[in-house]
Amino acid sequence: MSFRKFSIYIAFLSFFILTLTGCSSSTDSSSSSSSSSSSTTTEKTTFKKSINSSTPVVWFYAVGTNIHDITENELPTIGKDSEIDGAFVNQKGNSHFYTFTDKLGYNNITLKNFKNLTGQKLVDKVKKLATTERVQGNKLKVHITTDETGNNTKSEKISYAFGNDTNLSNPLTLSNSAVQGNVYNNLYLGFKLSGFTPNMLITPVTGEKATVELDK
Repeated sequence: MSFRKFSIYIAFLSFFILTLTGCSSSTDSSSSSSSSSSSTTTEKTTFKKSINSSTPVVWFYAVGTNIHDITENELPTIGKDSEIDGAFVNQKGNSHFYTFTDKLGYNNITLKNFKNLTGQKLVDKVKKLATTERVQGNKLKVHITTDETGNNTKSEKISYAFGNDTNLSNPLTLSNSAVQGNVYNNLYLGFKLSGFTPNMLITPVTGEKATVELDK
């Protein structure tokens, strides 16, 4: 092989090796980015945490669509026709509870009325449809019950007052049974209420990594 051909061969080989090195570097960078993305921190939602949220968080006191055939161990089903008895609006240390029952005792509000709404638009719709604001601010109390180890939350009780009545009444006791369901473009997460009931407390969440848990 002549010196000229040998030089061309060496130059081509060097270029080929540099190209492979560049591809490998690019692949590693992409892989690292993908790994970083997949390890995104899971957003954990709790009721007490939402009270101190900088943005408004709505929790619906709702009824499962399987109200007539729910069994003792069955979870409520979240659907567009889930009836809404009330809604907590939590933000910046305050919690307001609104009801949707009219003077005749009827309630025709369902999750369908809040189709694809989140944030302030959801809050505005809650206030627009509400018939009564029953409790606000520091009249709401959250009580935690742990299991026999004392390390895990067994249930969480939310007590609230009627209007100006200082006597706490009608507490909602959240079980450690989580419920979830999609309604239109909204994902709802929450808890079944304790006991033999189709009632639940649920909130719309965003992001695939969102989870819900009882307070500790």
